[in-house]
This record gives sequence, structure tokens and C-alpha cells, in this order.
Amino acid sequence: MKNTEEAEIRLSDIAAALLKAFRPILFVALAFLLLGAAFGFVKAGKAAAVTEEDVRLAEKDYLAAKDAFSEAELALSRKKDWDVPAAEAAIVRSEQIALHRREYVDNSLFYALDPFHCGISRLSFYVETDSKIDPSAPGLGVDPQASIVTADTRIFSSDGEILDRIRELMGCDASAAYLKEVVSVYGVSDRFVEIVVRHADAQVAEKVADYLYETLLERLNGSVGGFSANTISRFTGYEVDWEINDHHLAAEDNLMTAERNLQEAKDKLQQLKDDISTQELELAEVKEKVERAQKAFESKKAALASSFGEGKGVVKKTLRYALIMFAGGLLLGCFSALFLFLAGGKLENQSGILSRYDFPLLGVLPKKERRMFDKTIRRLEGDPETDYDSAARVALQNFRSLAVGKRFCVVSSLGKETAEKLAAFFEGGDVPCGDILRDSSAVKALADVDGILLVEERGRSRIGLIDSEVLQASSLGKEIFGIILL
Repeated sequence: MKNTEEAEIRLSDIAAALLKAFRPILFVALAFLLLGAAFGFVKAGKAAAVTEEDVRLAEKDYLAAKDAFSEAELALSRKKDWDVPAAEAAIVRSEQIALHRREYVDNSLFYALDPFHCGISRLSFYVETDSKIDPSAPGLGVDPQASIVTADTRIFSSDGEILDRIRELMGCDASAAYLKEVVSVYGVSDRFVEIVVRHADAQVAEKVADYLYETLLERLNGSVGGFSANTISRFTGYEVDWEINDHHLAAEDNLMTAERNLQEAKDKLQQLKDDISTQELELAEVKEKVERAQKAFESKKAALASSFGEGKGVVKKTLRYALIMFAGGLLLGCFSALFLFLAGGKLENQSGILSRYDFPLLGVLPKKERRMFDKTIRRLEGDPETDYDSAARVALQNFRSLAVGKRFCVVSSLGKETAEKLAAFFEGGDVPCGDILRDSSAVKALADVDGILLVEERGRSRIGLIDSEVLQASSLGKEIFGIILL
């Protein structure tokens, strides 16, 4: 695999991505155009005139202001009977939250670690069983490997004796929840078990990791048997752990937020009490509102005689806002499409293969469905000007010239269904297909072949999964003959 830092994004790739997203981009732009037109029309209408409805509403406001005195009394009653008890309850809740978060900061083992000098011990081992599966009788033999790995990961978190011993080794009396923050046992791919222990002292972390390793194997050997554990790697030392640093910042931010919320709740209660004590001032303000409402009513009534305004001015303002919003919608749609293209992590075209991997690109099969700007998109992405079947035969002929006399299987990160899309073009019997990352039968088929042919689909296959396929094939010593893009 090539150095991914050397991969470049071509302008033609960006242009193709924008053309593919032309319909949603246009939809967003048209939606913004309609919003802009509506906003401009309403704004122009408001600026142009006062209608009879405006006068009616102003009169309604004026009459409503006269009833404000009784409403002020009702508001005072609400403050006493509802707002004050609710504010007091909010203070109690905020105090509880702040207390819990303070307790966590004071008692958490994970929070107490130094992110820039964190002691850590990692121990990885591989579980191997004596179980043999008869290929002639599928389903009768089940390898208990995955069950053993699962048991390894669950014993630690549910066994009080183990947790007590870990407390003794660490010299603390932390609860199980805090221990599980710094000690973890988890399985990888139903084959491997990894023990990770963090502590201020790396040697203490190593003792805990060794104890867990020996105890887990002892417990399972006493109840399961028929398996062995092979240590793959182990490390003990000090690291800079940004996860711990981020966790510190988040915990401190949560605590400050809780304390701020508590203070805000207290301030709100005090404000409510101040409001109650100044109710008489509010009644004076109600009188001022009546006077303002009366002036507004008389002003709108006088303005009713004016015309709605020039129709051309309304159309002009509506059109201006519509065009501005349309341009904004186009920009937003383009930026969104580019963001999804750059950050989506998917294989979009053949340049993503050519710039990233050393194995050959054997062929690019055109999409069967027709799209807008289909010919232009093909030309920008360098796709062949041919039909699907012809491109498939050419790609497979390229593959045969590389894999003469060799056995192979077809692999896809999208699963067996995608891998089998080229099955109709192979001659000479069935070809094993599947996903070597998730399909155990596909992994088993690798033992009988010399290499693999990758089949991936543009716009669906993820770069990360293809990288995993390449690493998996390399670790199993299988050659990658090439890749075909759908």
C-alpha cells in the first residue's frame, strides 16, 4: 500500500462529485429561492402599507391593555404558586448533579491519571482450541473459540474476588465502576483478548495485567479446558494519553456547567422574589402600555388611508431576496456535497485506488443506471466508453493474464452479494466469494487459493475497510492480483 499522504484530489474528481450531487444541490437552491421570495414579499408588504387587519390588531391590543391590571394579579399568583416552587426544585436538582460530578472528580481513578505521563500495561493473547470441525458435516462441529474469548472478557467485570485483588494491588478502595475505567478486558475478532491497565505507576499496572491474565486462564481451564492461550504482545511503560486529557477537560467542563446551572437556578429564584416585591411597579408599567397601545392604534388608523405602495417595488424586493437566497442555496449545496465527498471516507473513483494502492486496477465497470451528466461524469473520472458486459469481460481478461495457473477467490468489503456480481463472467466452475473481514467461510476459503481479486463499488465501499482487507490478505500471505471497480 502506498503512502496515503501522497494521495491528491484532482479538480476533475471534485467536478464529478458536484455533478453527481447536482439534483440535491439544485433542490436546496430552489428551496432557498422559495424561502427568499416569500421573505422578500412579506418584508415588502410590511414596508409598503398598513392594512385593515393591522388596525384591527392594534385596536385589539389597546383593549387588551386595559385588562392588564387583572392579568398582572394573575401573573403574581403564578409566580407564587408555580414559578417559585419550580425554581426551588431546580435548585435541588442542580445541587444533586453538581454533588455527583464533584464526587466523580474527587474519586475517579481515571480522572486522577496524568495524561502526559500515564503508566500503562497492555497484554494481548490468542486463544486456540483443540476443536476440529469436519468440513463434510457442516453445522455439527462448532469451534468454542469465540465463547472462550467472550468468557475471558466477562469474568473480570462480574467477579468480586478479582475486583478485590485488583484493589489490593493498586492500593485503593475504589468502587467497581471506577476500577472498570482503568482496567479493561475485551475481545478482538473472536480470536484475541487484550488486557489494558492504566495506573500512575506502570509497574503496578503490569502486576494487575499479569494477575488478570493468570486468573482468567485459571478460571476457564478449571471449567472449560481444551484450549491454550498464546501471548502475542505485551507492553509496560508510560504514554501520553490524549483520551485521558480530553476526559479531564470534559469532566471539568461538566462540573463547571453543573455549578453554573446551580448558580443560575439560585439567581432565578432571587429574581422571582424581586419580581414579586416590585409588583406595584409593574402595575404602573401596565398603564404606560395602555397609553402606547392607544397611540399605536391611532397611528395605524391614520395610515390606513395610504396606498399599499408601488407593485414594482414589491416585485423588485421579492426578486432580489429570491436571487440572494438562490445563490446562497447553491453555495450551501456545493459546500455540503464537497464536504461529504472529502470526509465521507468512501471510494468514489479510480483515482482513489491508483493513488493509494500498489496492486493494479484491472477495470472500471460503468454504472448500469443512467444519471444526469452521465457522459461528462464518466469522462471526468476516466471511465471507459463501453457497456457493462464488455467492460466486465475486459477486466476479467486483464485479471486472467495476471493470475495464469493460479487459484483465486473474489473478495469484497460490501459482502458476498457484491463479490458475486462478476460470477456470471467467470468460466470453468464456481469461484469462492465473500467478505474476509466478517465472513468466516470466506476466510476459510483463503487457505485453498494463491491470492484474491478485490471487487469494490464506488460510492459504497469504504477506504478503511479496503485497507483492512489489504492488511488481512498480507497477514495471511495471500497475493492481491488486482481490483475491479463497479
